[in-house]
Amino acid sequence: MTGLYLHIPFCRSHCPYCSFVLTTDRSLEVQFVEALQKEVAWWAQKSSAMTFSTFYAGGGTPSILSMPAWGKILKNLKENALLAQDVIEQTLEVNPDDVTPESAQQWQQLGFNRISLGVQSFQKNILVKLGRHHQPEQIDVAFHVLRKAGFNNISCDLIFAVPEQTEVLWQKDLEKTASLQPNHVSLYCLSIEEGSPWHDIKKQFPVCADDAFQAQLYDQARDYFSAQGYRQYEVASFAKPGYRSLHNQIYWTGENYLGLGPGAHSLVNQQRWANASSVEAYLQTPQPQPTESYDSEKWFRELLVLGLRRVADGVNLNELSHKTQVVMPNEIQEGLNSLKDEGLINEQAGWVRLTYKGVLMADRIASELI
Repeated sequence: MTGLYLHIPFCRSHCPYCSFVLTTDRSLEVQFVEALQKEVAWWAQKSSAMTFSTFYAGGGTPSILSMPAWGKILKNLKENALLAQDVIEQTLEVNPDDVTPESAQQWQQLGFNRISLGVQSFQKNILVKLGRHHQPEQIDVAFHVLRKAGFNNISCDLIFAVPEQTEVLWQKDLEKTASLQPNHVSLYCLSIEEGSPWHDIKKQFPVCADDAFQAQLYDQARDYFSAQGYRQYEVASFAKPGYRSLHNQIYWTGENYLGLGPGAHSLVNQQRWANASSVEAYLQTPQPQPTESYDSEKWFRELLVLGLRRVADGVNLNELSHKTQVVMPNEIQEGLNSLKDEGLINEQAGWVRLTYKGVLMADRIASELI
C-alpha cells in the first residue's frame, strides 16, 4: 500500500504551540493551487508507475480551503494518476468550528471518507491556552453533524500535558471523547518545537509539564481507552477493531509515500525528499529536493525503529532481514539484548515489540538503535 499526503498551509491564526509550515494569508489560495499543480506534474513525470491508494489532507487547516480549490486539486491528482480512482481511504483534518451540514455534505461529495477531528480538549480554558477558536459545545455538534452526513470513520485528536491541565481535567476529556464513540483516537503530548510562537518564551517559564507528569497522563489515557474497547496499535494511536488508519501505518512500514505542499516530506524507494520549508519559498519553487538515501544496513535500522512504533504488531526480524537482504548486525542485536534486559522490549519467536514500559521510551529506544 502507498500513501499520498497533502499539506494545506492555511490557518485563521497561528496557534502558539504549532511549528508546522503555515500562513494566515488566505489570499494566497490561488497561487498555492497553481504551485501544487506544478509539483504534481513533476512527481507524475518522475514516478509515472506510482498510483497512491490512500490520501491524507493535513495542515494547517484543510477544512478552511474553499470547495472550488478542493475540486481543482483532487481532479488534478487523478488526472495525473497520482491518486487512484478508487482510493481506499481519504482523510480530511477538520476543525470543529468549520463543520456545518453543508460543508460535511460537500466533503463527502469530494470523496473524503474519513475525518480527523481536531478536538484537542473539551475544557474551555485549555482551548484558550492552546489558541484554539472552537468552543467545547461545538465539538459535540460537529461530531454529530459529521455522523449524520454519513461519515462512519471519525478520529478525534487530543493534546495532553498542557499548562493548567490536571489528571481530573484530562479524565473528563477522555470520558467525553469516549462518549462520542469515535472510531479512532490520536494522542499528542504537547511539545514546543523551534518555529512555534511558544519556542522563544519557553526558557523564561515552563510551558510543558515535566516528563513524569507527561507519562502519568499518557498511562491514564492508555488504560482508559483500552477499557473502552480501543486497541493501541501505534505509540499515539488507538482504534476500534477495523478502524486503524491505513494511511498512517504506511509511515511505519517503510512503504512509498508522497508528501505534497510546503514543508511536506516524501519517501520513494529508500530516498527521502523535502519540500521548501516556508509557504513563500514553496510558491516560488514547488519542486522537492532529495535529502537522505539509505544503504541496506541503514534501511534495516530505519525499518526496525519505525516498526517498533507499531506497538500491537512489532517487527518480525526474519522478514526484516529478508526485505533488506541484511543479516542482523551484531551491534543491533547487542542493543536489542540490552533493551530486553531493561524490560523495554519483548523478543519472542522472531518478533520484537515494545513493552508497556518501553512505549513510554520509544524515542530513546529509537535513538539507541539508529
